[in-house]
Amino acid sequence: MGLDGFKNLRKTYPIQIQAPSASGVYDYSVYLERYHGAETKLLAKNVSEDQVQELLSERDYMKFRDGKGSFRVSGFRLAEVLEVVL
Repeated sequence: MGLDGFKNLRKTYPIQIQAPSASGVYDYSVYLERYHGAETKLLAKNVSEDQVQELLSERDYMKFRDGKGSFRVSGFRLAEVLEVVL
């Protein structure tokens, strides 16, 4: 069995995208969910709407616009868009 350095990039991670204030629609914070949402860890703050759109698939982005905040995203996508490596 060989070592696979790209395993974390292929794996999907549960994230939450939240607006920092109730009226704020400009910048978002992205959190990594752990233990089925019982614990969260801040991954990135001041994430723009364009970055959120790049981070999510088209279908997930439409759900995000409708109010959903929890998604699963690949490690590669997190690294590419938010420059965060898990």
